[in-house]
Amino acid sequence: MKKVLIVLCALAVLAGAGVFLLLGNLGGLIKGVVERVGSDATQTQVTLAEVNLSLSDGSGELRDLVVGNPTGFKTEHAMALGLIRVQIDTATLQSDPIVIKEIVIEAPQIIFEVGSGGSNIGAIQEAVAAYAAGLGGGESGGDEPQPGDSTGDDGSDGGGTKVVIENLYVRGARVSVSAPFLKGEDVNATVPEIHLKDLGKKENGATAGEVAAKVLDAVSKATIDAVADQKIKGLSKYLGDGDGFLEKAGSGLKSFFGGGDDDE
Repeated sequence: MKKVLIVLCALAVLAGAGVFLLLGNLGGLIKGVVERVGSDATQTQVTLAEVNLSLSDGSGELRDLVVGNPTGFKTEHAMALGLIRVQIDTATLQSDPIVIKEIVIEAPQIIFEVGSGGSNIGAIQEAVAAYAAGLGGGESGGDEPQPGDSTGDDGSDGGGTKVVIENLYVRGARVSVSAPFLKGEDVNATVPEIHLKDLGKKENGATAGEVAAKVLDAVSKATIDAVADQKIKGLSKYLGDGDGFLEKAGSGLKSFFGGGDDDE
């Protein structure tokens, strides 16, 4: 009997140590998921410098999340999200889905690079749409497997714990335009505040991949519209119908570039 008690005590200590190590490395786990999901969704290199999370009050911060450029683009990056603040409903930490009360992305810096084949943001938007379709969230119904489409349990794809995000804000975003015809001219625009509500609520939770696809799609569309509002002379020549840019850009851009008169 004594030996049994010793074994049980040892198992209890090991279990407690395992939980402690898991919680202690929670930031590292989140960092890994964000980088994997982001890279798969955008087909670029996504990096995250730091995660700070307080389980006592459910608050957290992600710092220096950078979305790289698709192949063929030369600027430093596509998006740099300096600070992301998160507030989790701690009562749901042991639940599925976990409820995130609020996410605030503050002052992201976006580079809208134009090349002969379209824009880096347009390419990312296409990649995200394909990724979402692979998760079953697109028009294709998810019949074709997409990059990163697997069934892992770590939340890095279509599987794992799901979340509901009650409010997500992107505030103070700025976009700068890089294009060969600008010849170094500094062109910047402000992106209006983005507010997404109840992500994953109807589905009783969304995976990390599904959330990433929705957020990146919203940011991409808002960026394209902000660039369109600048009415940059000669832009439509580089963003022709070949990549479907005009169809994705929103009514404001389509009405401005519809006749292509700005290239004359």
